[in-house]
Amino acid sequence: MNPKSSLAYGNRGALKRRAGDLTGAVDDCTRAIAMDPNLPSPYINRAITYYTAKDYTKAWADVHKAQALGATIDPKFLSDLAKSSGQTQ
Repeated sequence: MNPKSSLAYGNRGALKRRAGDLTGAVDDCTRAIAMDPNLPSPYINRAITYYTAKDYTKAWADVHKAQALGATIDPKFLSDLAKSSGQTQ
């Protein structure tokens, strides 16, 4: 892995989430965001991780940040997040 690549950290964060390492996933996504705060994919990956951890407030914050950066969020994920959190965008 290239230690200077925000994409690499974001991708590794997604892989860690899929493997069940939610803390590691958040850490890698946060590092990717620190390296390139204008890249929406780490926000999306971190939002999904927060959703998995049932931290819906942080999930929504990352969804909104990714959307502000121009990302399109999967409508099914938004629906699931809204249903689980009891709030809408």
